[in-house]
Amino acid sequence: MPVVALPVISRLYSPEDYGVLAAYSAILGFIGVVANLRFDEAVPLPSDRAIALSVLVAGLASTLLVTALSAVTLLPYADRVANWAGAPQLEGLMWLVPLGVLIIGVYGVLSRWTIRLNQFGLLSRTKVAQGIGSAVTQVGLGMARAGAVGLILGTVVGQGVGSSWLARAGFERADLARSRAGGVRAIWKAALRYKKFPLVSTWGALLNAVSTALPPLLISSLHGSQVAGWFGMTVRIAGAPTALVGGAVAMVYFGRGATIASSSPEQFMALFKSATKKMALAGLVVFLPLGAAAPWLLPLVLGQRWGPAGLYTAVLTPMYYAAFVSSTLGFTLAIAERQGLFVLREVVRSALMASFYLLARFLALSPLATVCLLSVTGCLGYGVYYLVSRHAVRQFSDAHGKCQRHSTE
Repeated sequence: MPVVALPVISRLYSPEDYGVLAAYSAILGFIGVVANLRFDEAVPLPSDRAIALSVLVAGLASTLLVTALSAVTLLPYADRVANWAGAPQLEGLMWLVPLGVLIIGVYGVLSRWTIRLNQFGLLSRTKVAQGIGSAVTQVGLGMARAGAVGLILGTVVGQGVGSSWLARAGFERADLARSRAGGVRAIWKAALRYKKFPLVSTWGALLNAVSTALPPLLISSLHGSQVAGWFGMTVRIAGAPTALVGGAVAMVYFGRGATIASSSPEQFMALFKSATKKMALAGLVVFLPLGAAAPWLLPLVLGQRWGPAGLYTAVLTPMYYAAFVSSTLGFTLAIAERQGLFVLREVVRSALMASFYLLARFLALSPLATVCLLSVTGCLGYGVYYLVSRHAVRQFSDAHGKCQRHSTE
């Protein structure tokens, strides 16, 4: 729905408005990845439903803590953060960041519970509700000439609709009773069992945000909010297949992978290879036409002032193709409980992102050259993403295969 509404939205908002949205999304993305201290990734893993419920409650409690910390940290320094992000208009809207953190954290935990129950239809309906809520809000506020605040509020409303839907539909009364009966001791015990997620995965997630959430901020600081707005439109268009199809497949992969890892671990590699092959073929069907048509199609559909976004989309297509294939498999390390590898992978990708920024600044690259450099750097980063995931699956399958052979002997 947000993509379908783009021809209208792009005429109601300017590239500068999208630049402010890109800055907001980057700040929110950096904090949002640790909104529930990564307990969301542990929810599908326990074989016992009561333990999974305790992990879920631990994730919700962590979300409240991180939301409070983000408010205390950001709001007193809203002007400095907004200026650093290259979007001074964001100063008065900084209160929306903690609200977004709260919504993202709750949705993350509840969506993983839905995956655990294999209720993918419910999860799909929440995505539809999010898209409609976001598009309707942005169009309505755009017609009222709300400016960047309309884009940001539309994003918040869409996220909130999804969280409230899951909260109403994702639980049975028995689950709620069981969560109360378990008490604080059961929650603490479950949190200790999966302590690697908050203690180790959190750092990897923050590093992941460096390579995924920071490019809009870096481009804004290098070239201003208008270029950041063109880049933000590119992210919305070229990133849509990954967010929609890739995100949906990733959820199913997570659910099936968690089940296979506990019941038939020797089949984990077969699942990984099958998912990789199918996503690589599907990505070619999507991204080859997108990259070829974007330079002339986007100005026609969105308006002439968005012409540079079409060129940026063509240049960034290889990076988004790599993201489409690799990030779908991103839950592999969570399934294998290889948090150390997760951190190592993100250290390498963060170093690549730092090199991109330093080179672009040192060489004083033009906006287009900066985007070209980002595309090359991003492809290398997602290559590392895939190779580390494959290595983790191979080690996981080999280790469990040896255990099974020893038990048979």
